[in-house]
Amino acid sequence: MRIDHVGVAVKDIREGIRFYSEALGLSVLHEEEVAAQKVRVAFLGEPGAEASIELLEPLGAEGAVAKFLAERGPGMHHVAFHSPDIAGDMARLRAGGRPPLDA
Repeated sequence: MRIDHVGVAVKDIREGIRFYSEALGLSVLHEEEVAAQKVRVAFLGEPGAEASIELLEPLGAEGAVAKFLAERGPGMHHVAFHSPDIAGDMARLRAGGRPPLDA
């Protein structure tokens, strides 16, 4: 299993992109709005790299990322792993009393 991306909650995605681009030299690989999650996301990294950074900006005052920012402020929100057997991994987590947040 390997890390796919690290999710970072930000208040302003443009400021986040500017910071990671200037400080780390990362490029925007993909941007989109995910209405179901109430976020705007931008993946940053190097083309072809195994892992990336996902910036998450809430679209409004509701949703998990908006709540996270209100309670904790900007910062690391999640780590996503690449799994060759997601169904098996999720079953193992549930069996161990650690149900995934988004089944």
